[in-house]
Amino acid sequence: AYERIAGDLQDGILGWENLVKSCGYDRLVVVRTGSRDGTVQGKTLRQVAKERGTEPLRSLLELLVREQGEVNVKIMGMCAQDVQRILLDEAAVIGSDGLYAPGATHPRKNGTFGRIIRDFVGEQKLLPMEKAIWKMTGRTAEIFGISHRGVLKTGNFADVLAFHPEKFRDRADYEHPERFAVGMDEVILNGKLAIREGILSKNKYGCV
Repeated sequence: AYERIAGDLQDGILGWENLVKSCGYDRLVVVRTGSRDGTVQGKTLRQVAKERGTEPLRSLLELLVREQGEVNVKIMGMCAQDVQRILLDEAAVIGSDGLYAPGATHPRKNGTFGRIIRDFVGEQKLLPMEKAIWKMTGRTAEIFGISHRGVLKTGNFADVLAFHPEKFRDRADYEHPERFAVGMDEVILNGKLAIREGILSKNKYGCV
């Protein structure tokens, strides 16, 4: 089985993304495992292999077997310039595919929108505030065909977010992926106050 997997990684399989080949073991970092093994967290797969005195693929497979597949990795495969270019394109909108599964949390789950406002709008000034918000709300609703949401308009659902432009920022990182952003003071969801003075209500006001 090992030889087959090694061959598939080397030659590729049609329709499958090959992160080992495109990024390499030096750019795949273990973020978290099911057992919360601190000896591997924060290290590249090559570093893990070196410490165990084996080759990266064998080390990776042993880790996957031991953790029963619960190995979450950071993929360092994007170029900052490409991200900026795509973000600024008129066709691009802003969202996150952060997972809510236990043990599989990525900082983008809680940090995406705060990062955009802090970094791209505030520090780098690549996007004006209104364009960034449009890409996060109204334009996204248009693309997905979600009616009566995304913009403040008579007859729409009362979804309103109030935040301080200079204080709204992300705090999540790979060491603390569950940290919420700060500076989002008030959130009205379907006309009900879901967040007040930064504190999340115990009530659930969302609807399908």
